[in-house]
Amino acid sequence: MGLMKWLASQGGVGTCTFSNNIIAAGMSYAGHSKGEHSKGFLADQRTTENNRDVEISFHHNYMCHASQRMPAFYAQVGTNMTVDAVNNVVFDWVASHQCAAWGNDINMNWVHNYAKAGDYISYVTWEITHDISAGTPPYSILYVNGNLGLGRDEQSDPHWNVRQYSGSTVVTYADYGTAARWTAPAISDETTMSVAYASEVLTDVGANKCQSGDCQDTLDAQWIADYANTTTRLPVLIPEYPADYPTLSTPAAPTDSDNDGMADAWEMSMWGDLDQTAITDANGDGYNDLETYLHYLAGYTASSGNTTKATPGTTTKATAGTTTKITAQ
Repeated sequence: MGLMKWLASQGGVGTCTFSNNIIAAGMSYAGHSKGEHSKGFLADQRTTENNRDVEISFHHNYMCHASQRMPAFYAQVGTNMTVDAVNNVVFDWVASHQCAAWGNDINMNWVHNYAKAGDYISYVTWEITHDISAGTPPYSILYVNGNLGLGRDEQSDPHWNVRQYSGSTVVTYADYGTAARWTAPAISDETTMSVAYASEVLTDVGANKCQSGDCQDTLDAQWIADYANTTTRLPVLIPEYPADYPTLSTPAAPTDSDNDGMADAWEMSMWGDLDQTAITDANGDGYNDLETYLHYLAGYTASSGNTTKATPGTTTKATAGTTTKITAQ
């Protein structure tokens, strides 16, 4: 919880993936100089330093309870950003501030996402907004396909449903749309969006893959239930301690007699001894043994630890599935 989530890609964050996260409850009044400043997620490329291309894969995330940037992507003129936003679920934001693409140097795929209105946006009927700067010529940069929840109820409805950011001016397909999806790393579990699938996405978000069973904290559970119950929580006020803080379990740490960061029991189940170290790669998968252990704890591998080394720009969910902690900027 906090003011906002901000990805500053100045200087060249090249490729990054955000998947299976909960991004929620950006606080409305927490001392920001602008006053109300409840934000969700912003990927931001404001500099041409290093002239580096930026690729962002943003998929299977759940965003809720923030006024703006749900999510937002910004590329300054002279930079080159490609965003592939797929199978995300967005709930409870303010007015026309759902998915926003800012700047004419952003190549945007907004594909099979779902938006559910809270009390603040009952009149909104569009799926995505684009910031059209005054005097800027049109660019065919937006690929919009398969999104549901506001102006589109069925996949048979027209796909293009775009408006001006912070307004209701129609953004025309002829000026800003493209029929071809921008090239991006494949997402293996991309699925045609439906009401049922939007609910399914929420079963696999947040820090919920621990090996000990149910480890979802109380706030994660509340935010997911809010979607099902259409419960709005805007504005998001500064939480009171302890009533508004999550209840976290504190299980005892496993025995790690050789102090290499890996539980003895896991090492014994893998290799029958404790000879491996944090930096060895016993199964030759490209991850060191400590990383393999962390993948196991996160629930993305079986006890055998067999994984596939991710290459830049892929969407392998090795460390995905965290609850994003929103910090002030």
